[in-house]
Amino acid sequence: MALLRVFCNCAKANLPCFNAAIPRSIGSSITRINVQYAERLQMFQRQWISSKKKALPFEVNKSNIGEDILVYSHKNERFYKMLTYFGCAQFAFWAYLALFSFQTLRDAPEESPGETDASWWRRVAAQESKYKNGISVLCFCFGYIVLCISVMYPTRAVRSLWLLKGGNSVRLDTYSVLPKHRTMTVPVNSVNCLQTRADSAAQIPMKVQGKWFFFLLDKRGKFHNTELFDFSVGLKRSVK
Repeated sequence: MALLRVFCNCAKANLPCFNAAIPRSIGSSITRINVQYAERLQMFQRQWISSKKKALPFEVNKSNIGEDILVYSHKNERFYKMLTYFGCAQFAFWAYLALFSFQTLRDAPEESPGETDASWWRRVAAQESKYKNGISVLCFCFGYIVLCISVMYPTRAVRSLWLLKGGNSVRLDTYSVLPKHRTMTVPVNSVNCLQTRADSAAQIPMKVQGKWFFFLLDKRGKFHNTELFDFSVGLKRSVK
């Protein structure tokens, strides 16, 4: 092959010594071989490039997705229901405690001028009623915060993730307080995964454009198609 390449280069350069050494017919034959060799080399290069492009079919050509594909799923209905019930119970407890504090606690009577050994909390409570009201408001706010967290967290926990036909849209199924699950469809370019599957420890935070807070993918769930997730949904994008 190396000797043939030398002959071809000499024939292409039309060197006098080479033309004098071999007949004209042989030189034209070598030139044709050189052209055929170049054409085959170009064809091999095109085939190699096309084979490399097929290594990422979901990123290069999304039309390969002819149907809705389940990418991720994690079913844990019992945990999120218990979490919601826990939040409701905590809110009821702290709301009752706030009401009890507001209705039952009374301002302590002011000490007489001769009394000097009164406890510090009686002296503080005797000044104003703001401490009683403050305890009531604090208890109610704490219970309300616990309720909001227990209700909002299931709505950001991804139950299933689908890549829709064509590869341009994603469907998210999350849990809800109601028996029916929450479903939303967003463009795949509006989804930003802050971490990859390998980097995240327990959960993968995912930001959806136009939505508050992050959506969470629990790694204890099942990734039905890891390559499809890594090359389409699991990419890091710039969204707000």
